[in-house]
Amino acid sequence: MLSRLTQLYKEETAQASTEYILVLSIVVGLLMILLNKLIKPTYAKLLTTLSRQIQAQLSSANLHSFRIPR
Repeated sequence: MLSRLTQLYKEETAQASTEYILVLSIVVGLLMILLNKLIKPTYAKLLTTLSRQIQAQLSSANLHSFRIPR
């Protein structure tokens, strides 16, 4: 097993694959960090606004009488 890993380490094709995997993982990690910083505040604002609007509608509505439009 160890000899196989050292053989792969010394080959040029394995080095290219390893570099590709490392670059891809770095790009995905940076993308996740960026999306977390952009999406999280927007989601929090949206959630706050929607909960205020729902609370305002529920508190101002008379839930005991149902008006049927004619």
